[in-house]
Amino acid sequence: MALYYTLPVYKASYTLVHVLFRATSDFSREYKYTVGQDLKQEGMALIKNIYRANRTRDKAVALADARENVEMIRLSLRLMQDMGQVSLKKFVEINLGVENVSRQLTAWENSSKSKGITNPPESSGPARAQASVRSESNNPLALGKEYRPATGVLCNSI
Repeated sequence: MALYYTLPVYKASYTLVHVLFRATSDFSREYKYTVGQDLKQEGMALIKNIYRANRTRDKAVALADARENVEMIRLSLRLMQDMGQVSLKKFVEINLGVENVSRQLTAWENSSKSKGITNPPESSGPARAQASVRSESNNPLALGKEYRPATGVLCNSI
């Protein structure tokens, strides 16, 4: 099991949360302590669920919770953009980060399902034979490849 802080999805999520914290500081007082606080809490919950998914054998619950956190961030961000608290440029840049995290979580979820990690078998005999057949994966997390997001996904100028 890899250390959670070396996972590409963790790094992308951490960057997203950092950007969210900086973006919410520009909200007006009316939204800073309501929706802004909710955005921060969802971001922190996202990181916690990524940690949980990496730690446990049954990843389905933690990954589902993490995907819910991503959708709540996406919804709150859209609301703040509609309310004039986030510029269109910031909205697009943050949304690219949200989409990046969402894609990685989906890939991790699919990889976990294809390997049978979510439902470990009762006996180890057939599972070993199946695991060798399923060893190939397109998931960069499973192959140990370094993940490099597309350039310009999240910009430090936010």
